[in-house]
Amino acid sequence: MNKIVKRVLIGIGIFVGIVAIVVGVFLYKFSSETSKMTPVETGKISEHGYAIKDEFVNMYLIKDSLGYIAIDAGKDLKIIETELQKLNIKPEEVIAVFLTHTDMDHVAGIPLFTNAKLYMARNEEKMLNGEKQKMPGYNNSNPLALACFASAE
Repeated sequence: MNKIVKRVLIGIGIFVGIVAIVVGVFLYKFSSETSKMTPVETGKISEHGYAIKDEFVNMYLIKDSLGYIAIDAGKDLKIIETELQKLNIKPEEVIAVFLTHTDMDHVAGIPLFTNAKLYMARNEEKMLNGEKQKMPGYNNSNPLALACFASAE
């Protein structure tokens, strides 16, 4: 085998090995951190407040005279839908969704809330629509979620 081809193959092998190590460290760290999270069970937590358990996170609902205000929108659309049914809350009763940030575990349920107005920071909107990455290699865009709403001014 030609020396140049051998060197290129060795370089590619080293690069692939480094990428595999970085991905492995990220996945280990992610798994380690999420295993420490202890979300509260779905249910009423105060006179006007509700928690929705979604895998390793919670989203919250606050009831007012017009409907519900959601704080974040959860990680898994199907789980959010199921947990809302347990509380006899219809997704269309949610009138506003306030996003603390747009990581994937905070935005999945947005398409459920078709009657809600979506509120988030401007720089988070760019991450949700894919214009900006949170960090190199990590794209947390969710165009389906963003397409459901016009953001607040």
